[in-house]
Amino acid sequence: MNQFKLEPWPQDITDEDIITDLRNIAKSIGSEYLTVKQYEKFGRFDPATAKLRFGTWNKALTRAGLKISHRNSLPRAELFENLERVWMALGRQPRMHEMRKPMSLFSGDVYKKRFGSWRSALETFVKTVDSSPAEIDNYQETDIQRHRTPRNPSLRLKFKVMRRDNFKCKLCGASPALKPGLVLHIDHIKPWIIGGETVMNNLETLCEQCNIGKSDLPMEEE
Repeated sequence: MNQFKLEPWPQDITDEDIITDLRNIAKSIGSEYLTVKQYEKFGRFDPATAKLRFGTWNKALTRAGLKISHRNSLPRAELFENLERVWMALGRQPRMHEMRKPMSLFSGDVYKKRFGSWRSALETFVKTVDSSPAEIDNYQETDIQRHRTPRNPSLRLKFKVMRRDNFKCKLCGASPALKPGLVLHIDHIKPWIIGGETVMNNLETLCEQCNIGKSDLPMEEE
């Protein structure tokens, strides 16, 4: 019985064969990015075949609908926005292996390559959040109910409010850290429709169930 198997001759490999395999490998590792080393380890074909067929490795990735994984190709703000969303969804600090689809747009390896290590990525992110321009923290009620802030809080403000509230519902104490899949919302304490501003001291963290059960009335009036 013949136990030896020849690899396909490059001329027998179609463009679609390469594109499909690139997509399959990227999907299997949970990333929109694929490095030459990763493909050497998991791919069906030699990366040189993809380079030869499409001109460069990056052109091969583009043809497959994948993103180019250069260290500086992604804006830092985009990486941090993604990290904020994952952190809020988990209700705690994410672990590197959790940075996978569908929760995360970018793999932990992307952060590791960009910042040198996963820990360094987290430390840089926290420093950026803490040093970011302060949102309006307080407001004074006046007779003129004219809003100075938009109704919907920014992603950064949402993260700061949830972190202040320990990523727990202020009413029932539920947290996605203890109950995976739980969804947290940011809600106005003094409702927007009666003049409440979108500022730190007028926002609180509520779970989806408590938020649905709360009307647009101040809590003490319910």
